[in-house]
Amino acid sequence: MKPFIFCLIVWSQIASAQSDLKIKTVDVFKNGSAFFVAEGPIKLSQGTGTIGLFPQAMFGTIWLASTEKNVTVDEIKAVKEKTADKRNAGNFFELLKANVGKKVIWHTGIEKDAPINATLLAVNGSDDKTMITLKIGNQIQVLHASWYSHRVEFPENFATTFDDSTFKTVLKIRTNATKSEAPFQMIYFQKGLGWVPSYRVDLLDDKNAQLVLSASLINDAEDLDKVDLNFVVGYPHFLFSNVEAPLTANQFISNFLQTLSNSENVPPPPYGGAFANIAAQEITYDAMDTRTDFGNFETLKGEAEGDLFFYNLKNVSLKKGERGQYNIFSANVPYRHIYEVSIPNGLNQNQQYDNSNKGPHEVWHSVKLENKSNFPWTTGSAMTMQNGRALGQDVLKYTALKSSNNLKITVAPDILVEDDEKEASRKEDIKRKDGYVYDLVSVNGEITINNSKNEDITVTVYRPITGKIISASDQPKIKQIVKIGSALNQENSVTWEIPIKAGETKQLKYQYEVFLRNY
Repeated sequence: MKPFIFCLIVWSQIASAQSDLKIKTVDVFKNGSAFFVAEGPIKLSQGTGTIGLFPQAMFGTIWLASTEKNVTVDEIKAVKEKTADKRNAGNFFELLKANVGKKVIWHTGIEKDAPINATLLAVNGSDDKTMITLKIGNQIQVLHASWYSHRVEFPENFATTFDDSTFKTVLKIRTNATKSEAPFQMIYFQKGLGWVPSYRVDLLDDKNAQLVLSASLINDAEDLDKVDLNFVVGYPHFLFSNVEAPLTANQFISNFLQTLSNSENVPPPPYGGAFANIAAQEITYDAMDTRTDFGNFETLKGEAEGDLFFYNLKNVSLKKGERGQYNIFSANVPYRHIYEVSIPNGLNQNQQYDNSNKGPHEVWHSVKLENKSNFPWTTGSAMTMQNGRALGQDVLKYTALKSSNNLKITVAPDILVEDDEKEASRKEDIKRKDGYVYDLVSVNGEITINNSKNEDITVTVYRPITGKIISASDQPKIKQIVKIGSALNQENSVTWEIPIKAGETKQLKYQYEVFLRNY
């Protein structure tokens, strides 16, 4: 028989044992947690059985019951069992273990050393520190495999699988069942599985856009095999989301109680630095074929349940450690172009007036999208496209049905916005409060907007004003904000929507009174 030659590196897939319970349904949330439903038959002996599925469930969320009416679960225990899993060798160390007791021809790689004909008696250590015991004639030698191994031959039969004895935590159940098998269902919440939404907004013409939502699924929790999966829009409230269930937690009771008492459900926002710090960049390239329809797929079915919304996708298979992307829906919605600018308040937090930031202020070209689809829009990244070119990317915030939201595209350099405020009059020592003297100051403000574009536009101007508004041109919307404590001045949010023709300059004027400290 031709000997098998092994040269140090073996790549192999490790087979995993299947659990009696199989995950059937998963509701996935954006905060990296998911609700699992697992079902299946459990073999019983005198009413007791073993469940191999052992999730890292959240405190208070793991429940087990039989789907057979007359079968009750009287006890559930988490125990460690020694298992002998037969699996393929995945490295040099495991392949040697698979062939203990076999004849080997050991080549050291040293030119003057002859090959060693021996029987492999034992293998210990790990893949990077492997110690082997060889029987050479009547002698026993122990070698460090990584030092003395260049090539190994197996002149006779050769094994690639071995019995790997390990300790595994399982669930032991005691029931009142008299049969040898009964169906069970287990539900639980677990971290490690979440989804991230992404939108593509394609401007089809001046009034209509195609909105496509896709979901990126991140699985660090459990192997999923043809499950019924729901992408959930909404944020679940689980007070003990940072506390693992005592049944599945490997910790002392003192540690568990400490974690429980310190548990505060202050979950991180769905979007971190990547969404908070999106850098703008200019992109120039040729347009792609605009005939490509990225919304050419069947929209998922969705349904509302309480304050949450569920997009359903069937037959999803994704192993632990894998990532997937799935289309959710496509809809044509109306939109219009808008330009937005926010001008900072002239009064700082120390009740001091600061008129140094007069502009030019950054003007954003945005689109106002109307949700006339059949689904709510969850918060997610959104890339705006037109004629096959990417115009920009920002965050599309949650948009309920029959409402609208603005999506930023890019800064508009052809629109110049500046403001200036001047003191018109001052009445000194009008009020005294908390040891401070306050003057009543009258302020005249002016906002100048210059449209250098060759088209008519509408500019939305946002301006917070502290004080009592006396007058404002061009009919802005003024929203008064409730005073905090005993504050002297009223807080106002002022919004203008101003149509401006191509090449036109527009001036907005306003006047207000404010109490300022007299130092």
